[in-house]
Amino acid sequence: MSEWTHMYVVLLKGDVEEARDLELVGIALEVAGRCGKPVVVDLSGVGFMGADLLYELFKPGHFGRPRPWLSGPLSAYVARTFEVTGTAAAFRTFPSLMEATVAAWP
Repeated sequence: MSEWTHMYVVLLKGDVEEARDLELVGIALEVAGRCGKPVVVDLSGVGFMGADLLYELFKPGHFGRPRPWLSGPLSAYVARTFEVTGTAAAFRTFPSLMEATVAAWP
């Protein structure tokens, strides 16, 4: 996690599927959401993404907070997860963290 000038970035790497990993993602999104800036989850380093991680990404919206933005490039498996679940349109997704940075700049 790191707070940037105009956004908050949560960087994920590896296969995020263990209960402890998912708990940390939830905590990171909760903390980041308090900053009042767009929250960007960088998924470029994630190889596997299951339904549990997808749920964590949706969770802020369940509590009335904006959903995080997502950045890639997304692995084929992660992209397929969004495609199969029909959830890709629920998130603002950028091909790279740089492009998300430009979008967050006022």
